[in-house]
Amino acid sequence: MTDTTYLDDSVSAGQRAWTLALWNPWFIVGGLAFGLAALRSHRHETAREGP
Repeated sequence: MTDTTYLDDSVSAGQRAWTLALWNPWFIVGGLAFGLAALRSHRHETAREGP
């Protein structure tokens, strides 16, 4: 577990590349959407409180 240079031989380099290209952008988009929703929620809460 501490050897960070070890790569599992059961998964080819091509499979790793496709996984990186197909799934990682969706995680980034999901993270951005979640962050924007959190910001919008916070802004909505502070606007509702008013003076």
